[in-house]
Amino acid sequence: MKEPLKNFATVGLVHHLFYPSCVHDPQVHADSLEQFIQRRDMATFDVSMPWDNALRHRLIPKIRASSERLHDTAYAIHLFPARQICLGTTNKQQQDLIKMILLDQIDIAMTIGARQFIFMSGIDVPLEERPQAIQCFKTLCRWLCEQLHNHDMIATLEIFDRHVDKKFLCGPSEEAVQLIQALKPDVDNIGLLLDVAHIRLLNESLEQTIRRCAPYLNRVHLGNCVIKNKENPYYGDLHPPIGYTDGEIDIPELAETLSTLLETGYLKRGGRNSILTELQPVPGKTLDEWIEDNHRRIETAWGMVQES
Repeated sequence: MKEPLKNFATVGLVHHLFYPSCVHDPQVHADSLEQFIQRRDMATFDVSMPWDNALRHRLIPKIRASSERLHDTAYAIHLFPARQICLGTTNKQQQDLIKMILLDQIDIAMTIGARQFIFMSGIDVPLEERPQAIQCFKTLCRWLCEQLHNHDMIATLEIFDRHVDKKFLCGPSEEAVQLIQALKPDVDNIGLLLDVAHIRLLNESLEQTIRRCAPYLNRVHLGNCVIKNKENPYYGDLHPPIGYTDGEIDIPELAETLSTLLETGYLKRGGRNSILTELQPVPGKTLDEWIEDNHRRIETAWGMVQES
């Protein structure tokens, strides 16, 4: 008998791309987040918080209540200016600024009851400066993990493309794994977030990348991207719904992803590892209709895995 994916993982949703304007409009961010945390079709979620203190105070008790009801809530630093600042910067003033922002974000994550803290490497640097930037980023990761350890949280590094859209320092999955391995002897609260769309943007194999990252996976996102058609308004890392025309991810790619996650042990019967849908609604359906459509595609792919 086929079992639903929720029997093998904690299934959830990512807030910020459901309402893209929330990144620029704190009021939309707060209002949409209040609606989002009331959903009953998720067992975990990723959220970020607006900078506005009044809106934060309004949201904190509500999000915390949802975090207590659900499992493995993650706080993501989506509003960090990562396209302008490299978290591996060698500039002392920027290093201090980064730490100041991260301390604020850690405090919010702790206050809402998050268990994971999702961060990124920020913008890439010229090739000749990259080795030093990676060393500085390792130092920052070590510092971040020390701060999070005080709040019983784990650091989750999300891998992004280096050449297509975000153009971040991390970067190819092999380099991200090497970074985690370099920290692991001394740091036990860091791992990776692997987004299926980002694997495509990295021009990597779904199966090979998942297997490479499997020992260090904290979280998985199921999303889509457009690469081949640069004229498409959703070109790059904009996460149109899975199955979107010109997109890279549909049911066959989902089946390959879920199958590999099952084989590597990330998914297992009774397991609590998290797998989340991340999408931006596009014209043609409402947000709820797109979420339902993508959930159907995921369950169809999961059914194919169980039949194989």
